[in-house]
Amino acid sequence: MRSPNSRKPSYVALVEKIELHVEKNEVKVRVLWYYRPNDLYHGRQNFYGERELLLSDRDDVQSVETIEGKCIVHTLDDFMELKCIREHDYYCRFEYKVHSAVYVPERADVYCLCNKAYNPDVLMVECEKCNDWFHSECIGMTDGEVKKLEHYFCSACSSRDEEVNGDEVDDDEVNDVEVAAPKRRRTG
Repeated sequence: MRSPNSRKPSYVALVEKIELHVEKNEVKVRVLWYYRPNDLYHGRQNFYGERELLLSDRDDVQSVETIEGKCIVHTLDDFMELKCIREHDYYCRFEYKVHSAVYVPERADVYCLCNKAYNPDVLMVECEKCNDWFHSECIGMTDGEVKKLEHYFCSACSSRDEEVNGDEVDDDEVNDVEVAAPKRRRTG
C-alpha cells in the first residue's frame, strides 16, 4: 500500500476483507498491517533479515486505491526453500502485538557461539558431529572460506575428539559441509 511519504517503502498489509460501499461509490479493504523491523518499538535487531516482516494485530480500513500491487509473505521455512527470491517476496516468523509491544512467539530459536537467532541473510555452517550451526564470522572464517569447506567440525567437537583420541582432527577430514538454514534449534 502506498506510503504518504514517497521516500519511505510501501506499506505491506494482509487484506482480510474487501468491502463495497454503494452509497459512497467506493471500495474499501480491511487489513492487518505488517511491520518492518525498523518500525518496531524495540527497533531492528541483528537477527532480522532484510526481507522480514512482522504481522501485527493493528487493523485498519483503507481505500482500494491505495493498493500498489501484490506481494507474497511466506513463512521463514517456505522463504528459505525459494529458488529465486523476487522483489515482492517477504517472510514472517513473528507476530507483533502493537499496544503491548509483545512478540509472538516471545523467543526465537538461537544458534552458534553467539546465541543469536537465525538471520537468513547471514551464512551459517553445520558441525557434522553435533549438528549445531555457526556463523562464519563467529568461527573466525570468511563466507568464502566456509563455502569452500567440504567438512566442518566445531571447536567443541574437535576438542572432544582430541581428548578421546589423543590426537588432532586431520585437516583433510574437516571439509564436506552443509551451508544452509539451520535445522536444529535451541530456544533462547
